[in-house]
Amino acid sequence: MYSKCVIRRFIIRISKKIAVSFFCFSCAFFLKATADDAVLHTENEDHRSKVVYKYSGACLNDEKLNNQNFYIEDETIVIHKLPSGVLQVQIEYLDFATEFGGRDPLEGFNRSLFSVNDYFFRYGFRPLGTFYSSFMPRHAIEGIVRLTDNLAFPKRMFASLAQAKLKSGGIVFLRFMTNTTLGVAGIFDPAYDWFELERQDEDFGQAFASWGIGPGSYVFLPGEGPSNVRDAVGKIFDYAFDPKTYIYGGQATTFLNRATMNYGDYDALIRSNADPYQAFKDFWSVRRTLQVANYSPVSRLGKNKKNDKDPYSNVKCPAELNGYQKMPEYGSQGEAVDTLRKMVFNVQNQNQSLWVYLSLFNSDFIKMGSVRSIEINKDKDELDYRVWKQKNHPEAPLAIVMPGLGGHYSNSTLTAFCEMLHNKGYAVIAMSSSMNWQFMESAASTNAPGFAPQDSADIRTALEKILHDVRHNYGINPQRTVLAGYSLGGLHTLFISKMEEKENRLGIDRYLAVNPPVDLYYALRKIEEYYNVYKYMKKEKALNMAAGALGKMLFVMKTRYPWKKEVEPKFDTAEVEISNNPKDSVVKINVDKRYQLALEEDEAKLLVGYSFKRTLEEVMMSLHRRGHYTGLKNKYSWGGRAEVYSELSKVNFEYYVSKVMAGEYSKRMGKKVTHLQLNDMAHMNNLEEHLADNPDVRVIHTMDDFLINNKHRVWMKKTLQDKIVFFEHGAHLGNLYIKKVHDKILTFLKEDPAITNSEKDYFDHHSINMAEPYNIPTNPIGGSELHNPI
Repeated sequence: MYSKCVIRRFIIRISKKIAVSFFCFSCAFFLKATADDAVLHTENEDHRSKVVYKYSGACLNDEKLNNQNFYIEDETIVIHKLPSGVLQVQIEYLDFATEFGGRDPLEGFNRSLFSVNDYFFRYGFRPLGTFYSSFMPRHAIEGIVRLTDNLAFPKRMFASLAQAKLKSGGIVFLRFMTNTTLGVAGIFDPAYDWFELERQDEDFGQAFASWGIGPGSYVFLPGEGPSNVRDAVGKIFDYAFDPKTYIYGGQATTFLNRATMNYGDYDALIRSNADPYQAFKDFWSVRRTLQVANYSPVSRLGKNKKNDKDPYSNVKCPAELNGYQKMPEYGSQGEAVDTLRKMVFNVQNQNQSLWVYLSLFNSDFIKMGSVRSIEINKDKDELDYRVWKQKNHPEAPLAIVMPGLGGHYSNSTLTAFCEMLHNKGYAVIAMSSSMNWQFMESAASTNAPGFAPQDSADIRTALEKILHDVRHNYGINPQRTVLAGYSLGGLHTLFISKMEEKENRLGIDRYLAVNPPVDLYYALRKIEEYYNVYKYMKKEKALNMAAGALGKMLFVMKTRYPWKKEVEPKFDTAEVEISNNPKDSVVKINVDKRYQLALEEDEAKLLVGYSFKRTLEEVMMSLHRRGHYTGLKNKYSWGGRAEVYSELSKVNFEYYVSKVMAGEYSKRMGKKVTHLQLNDMAHMNNLEEHLADNPDVRVIHTMDDFLINNKHRVWMKKTLQDKIVFFEHGAHLGNLYIKKVHDKILTFLKEDPAITNSEKDYFDHHSINMAEPYNIPTNPIGGSELHNPI
């Protein structure tokens, strides 16, 4: 009898091992079979970029045409020899999202799972997380997260060894031993804090990738999030090698604490994106690509070329602009990299509270505000905006801030701008850009936003109702109201000031525009020029550059930068040679290296262009979803948007303004209108007389903003005189973290300069309108409601 039991147990064990082996082999075979289908190339002749160069056929043997590197063997470059002997070069757009994330043939099913997952987080997990985090302080939750992560060390160690990463596996083991003993079971992390042993982020999905197994198709796993077939199988092994799997409640505890810590980021992504599913997929795709490639932005920070000269020092400055404010301590890295330095202008009071985001006691700046909704147009969604009061001071001055192209009211730069004003005593309102999907689907009167005069009129209508809402329903009664906008929001601010000159409906006391574009079409072409930098590279090089650049920016986004004061000698500095006049002697000055980004020029250009390109894709998708003209061939469906996104990756701003916008306004005006005619009507020079005479307008700009040129700068200076200031550096919004810029913003919003004769005439002419600054309907607006889900 005993022998039979032994034999039975032996057979069962052997059977289990054979089953597991067969399962692993089947998974590996399936992954290998699907690896070749991981990347989808969608061709669309209508959206190819065509560039014609006049060269003879002999140039086909060369790799250089017109000083550009064209690799004929790459599928993204197609060269045709025309009968005339001219070479026509067709350059394809890369679909970065698909290249990084792979195909999504199960999109409908994946979207369904994503919706179920989101529903669970919103209505199931959120109440639980709020309750839990309201009695568990941040440091306690962080300690539990570290403890559960420490217990999972076998997963990371064996995954490292499976990739022959002996050093990585050794570090994992040393971290476990150090944190288990000195770190009280892993609640603390002395391995990093004392011995600089970094956490090794390894898993079995990465191990499979190192074995040559392709990612396969994209899948969404409820509770886990975005993944692919290879990594989904890898997670089975991750759980098998994680000791918490065999401890009752171990994985549930891990999920509860991690989800509670990260819910703020999740909520921000859900709020700010028209298609959160696509946003999560794109974000994960880039992050996973970097993980599999073992990319570490920290280790590559020192590999960039040292910038030991001020790139602006040899630029000739027009005599009319000699009075600009110099910024030798800024340490310019060129217009492209400097533009991205706006990302270091982030919210200061964030993750500083004793309590996490979900807690009822959290005091972060974002939680100090309330999200309100108001109906702007009947039969449309309500418009959301965020407002911050000044506690116990309802009559505090009110600042309304408008973001740049496509910015959402929760945008990090916009929120930091609002925090800066709120810290100085302002109640603040943050609203979305007219080219943001949320504004388009609630407050826009046009099917193709982008025409500044009409967009400004729509914003003005929305502001009228927003101001009524906060004054009558939210207890704000400001004695002074200012309107500030940056980038495209700055241009809209100036157009609204012109409209208010004719009919004062908002009661604005001061208008401030920061880095507004003068000629929108010129600005859009510069953006396209930046984005196109990858087109003259081999596909592999372009993808590597894009992934590396995005990895560096993810690192920057996770870093908290304090707003910079004028002199901070205790920090790491570097000597930079500057000379604002070639005739002057070279001067060396120390600059703070904390704010310098480890990016090459081409990487920065691609990132700047790509950020604007994503906005265009959101605009086009919103129009396409609602059935408006876009010219796209692929039809929209809830569970089949992948082909539409792939087609959108090949659409540029030139196409949008010349086809979509021009078509829309040709219908509205009853005659054919070109995009150039629209641009002439939206050009800032249409406001010349108004800007010269209105004493309540102020502008802040830079000498190296790539969206304008010196002709634009000279025109603005002649028109605005003392009402404009140019800073030497910062490119496009890249100096917003500088205290000197903050001081000028606050001065421009508050100052009351001496009134000139022309300004006196302006006041006399508009005295009737100025007598009743708050000419707003008193009837309650239906549909207005207060809600503060965060």
